[in-house]
Amino acid sequence: MLLFRPSLYVCLLAAITASCSAEDQCSQYTSCGDCLVHDFCGWCSPTAVVYSNGTLGKRCADQRDAPWTCNNLYQTKQCVRGYTCDATKGQCVLAAPGEGDTKAHCEAGCKVEQYFKCDWATGTCSKCSNATGPGCTKYGNGTDCTKACAVPESLYQCDPKTKQCNVCPHSYCTKNSDCPNSYCQITGPGPWTCHGSTCQQKYQCQDACGLSPELLGIWRGIEIQQGYAAGEHDWKIQNEAPQLTMKSPSGDVVTGSIEALDNMLNITLDNGINIKCIYKPYEPSPETEQFAFACSKANGPTAPSSVPAGMNGEDFVVTVMSKCKDKATKCDFSSVFATAAEPVPRRRMEKFARAAVVPFWLQKIARLDQVTDPCNQFADCASCINAPSGLCGWCDTPVNYTSGAPGANCAGFDHAGKANPPWVCHKKYRRESCNDWGCDWSNFSAPTCKELPAGTPGITKEQCELGCTKQEGIYKCNNQTFQCEKCNVKYCLTNADCPGSYCQIDTSKPGPYVCHDSNTAGCEDQSHCNATCGAPLVGTWRGIEMSSGFARGEWDFSAYTDGSISWKSADGTIFKGRMKAGDQSAVQEGQAIDIQVNSTVSFRGIFELDAKGNDGIVEMAFLTFSGSKQVVSFDDGMTGADEYVLLTCNEKSGEPCDFSKSAIPEERQ
Repeated sequence: MLLFRPSLYVCLLAAITASCSAEDQCSQYTSCGDCLVHDFCGWCSPTAVVYSNGTLGKRCADQRDAPWTCNNLYQTKQCVRGYTCDATKGQCVLAAPGEGDTKAHCEAGCKVEQYFKCDWATGTCSKCSNATGPGCTKYGNGTDCTKACAVPESLYQCDPKTKQCNVCPHSYCTKNSDCPNSYCQITGPGPWTCHGSTCQQKYQCQDACGLSPELLGIWRGIEIQQGYAAGEHDWKIQNEAPQLTMKSPSGDVVTGSIEALDNMLNITLDNGINIKCIYKPYEPSPETEQFAFACSKANGPTAPSSVPAGMNGEDFVVTVMSKCKDKATKCDFSSVFATAAEPVPRRRMEKFARAAVVPFWLQKIARLDQVTDPCNQFADCASCINAPSGLCGWCDTPVNYTSGAPGANCAGFDHAGKANPPWVCHKKYRRESCNDWGCDWSNFSAPTCKELPAGTPGITKEQCELGCTKQEGIYKCNNQTFQCEKCNVKYCLTNADCPGSYCQIDTSKPGPYVCHDSNTAGCEDQSHCNATCGAPLVGTWRGIEMSSGFARGEWDFSAYTDGSISWKSADGTIFKGRMKAGDQSAVQEGQAIDIQVNSTVSFRGIFELDAKGNDGIVEMAFLTFSGSKQVVSFDDGMTGADEYVLLTCNEKSGEPCDFSKSAIPEERQ
């Protein structure tokens, strides 16, 4: 693919009107030495220049060429030795002339390359004396090795008679003598296994030997098909007998066995009932996995062909069930089938980051050498880059002249193509626009972009034209009425426009500026406000509680467009309140929500909506709140709060999904 690069530019001179074509005689030179002996040529290190249209150029750039920028070291006479990283020492050293980066950039990413190996028996790292030794791997430091080094989990073998996975007596090896009639495959960092070993990780063994690991665990959920029966269903699936334990909403328990093939299940219960199912993954919550199980009724001839096909409710039952994610340490559904409460161990890992502050000193030595750079006469960026010669550019910090003469921001080449005296720009070197435009708000109904006086800070012309438009007012969502209301904004141009306050002038933005005492928090344009302002949850939602100490059973929520919400707990208790948006700055994820129950009781939490997938039948809401704290994340909501996985029928679905019989009537307040 060829990238477009401008080939012709028109130069407008201050006193002479003439046209000139952009010239590039320098990009053909591939080394700094070859580059700098040619007139009008400068060398960019460590990477190539970038043209104003985003095209990548060459490292040798022509001062007469189309506008470009060099982001680090730009050299004009002598090939400067930048810095490159010596990984063996973790130090920045001088590179060859014309190569390398600034010392600050180099030091930011320069680390020692060392070799470490893991003792897999103890899970400890040690430094290698020989980089080619068994298990030795290159790391930036010992901590990286430590992160990957831990005593590995035992491997398993499938017993073909019992269809059970058993621990291998010798899962790993470190030498050939550990592998009778074979040898130890010592390659990479480890851990290593014997050649020809059939030992596998537990989930791999179970996948091949017994039920798929994605099925194993405790599942909790509700029916969603036409004519559903309310209440919570629970399944416990394991490879050991009994493979399946089922608990009905009424608490009746039955056991049985499962045969699985692809996504099909054949369930034989100990009471003689046979059930045929298919299953399909649905969208996960932050703490749980969700599957839909579409099954025949007792002793039905076949499972439905798909989950949507099971929604008619005549011959099939569809349940959406949740199980704890493997990494969700605070989620535990074991109490559903436990005979006695047992303490669940918890472990929390905390990370600490340390920031090193490295002092630096800059020393500027003044010399009396007379500067003859013809570009130094231009004191501001605009006049510099528009110099009649077309050979000047603006460095964001004063350039360093190799003669030691005082630096200047505007530097360039003379008409003979010489940088005299030679110089280096250690920051961005500009040959295009400066931030010298602003929006004239003297007429708020028809603002215009104007070029600012020389030296006056502003923005680019493009930025100005995008933001310098007629103001239609800004609006804020009233979280009580869920209507957009116009914000009371006092616009200003100077401090005199703000009696008792001041004008918040920010020249880095197009404006308009507002008085300091204007309340603009949360305000936005009307169209965006209208699109986002509304009750956060609307409809009838059914699901389960999953937080620590959860109450088994179905929970129902009914939320209305006016912000009222009612919910029924698993024991039938009904709560009523009003929703409003919470303090978004106080939470780490999700959308903040407050539910006011009465003058003294309120709940603060977060929610997240998920309308993806799920066969288009249901949408999901993950909701957590507490009356004693501000819940900041879904992980935080698993303890000291209530957290739910909820479902509502997708109104756009053509499937027979209808939760209206679980709706809690709205109570107008």
